[in-house]
Amino acid sequence: MVRISLDGGTAYIDLGSFGLTTGASDPIVQFLYADPLEGSVPPTPTPGPGGSEESKVCYKLKDLKNPKYTKSSIDTGDQFGSQNLDLKKIFMICAPAEVNGSTILDLSTHTCCHKAKGTNLNPPINVQVLGVVGGTTQAQLKKPYMFCEPCSKTILP
Repeated sequence: MVRISLDGGTAYIDLGSFGLTTGASDPIVQFLYADPLEGSVPPTPTPGPGGSEESKVCYKLKDLKNPKYTKSSIDTGDQFGSQNLDLKKIFMICAPAEVNGSTILDLSTHTCCHKAKGTNLNPPINVQVLGVVGGTTQAQLKKPYMFCEPCSKTILP
């Protein structure tokens, strides 16, 4: 794929990227682009091996009951089907994370997760999961376990 972008009037031709394996566990990432005119600023490559801009570290929460969590029920729909979920309690908050030198683009993109009870998928769904850091694995989806949503946080004294 060839992509052309303009940066301050300078044309760059992005010929894409490819990975090289050196026998070590991490690949070397090479970025190819046409030489810009003298004095121009080259494009910034994407972060190297490791996480992505969506990588997060999740922390277990203890509800301080101030105010007490209110159980609720929500209707949901995703690529695996539609169903009603009973939200039992909030139990996890996930914060943006740097992974192996990757860049955090937005420190405010937190996710809060609630324990949820739903119905079993019938039949269960087999999937192959590919993670940037965790690699590839095959798994079976059986039932919803949690519901996660964007949230914000304030650190208390």
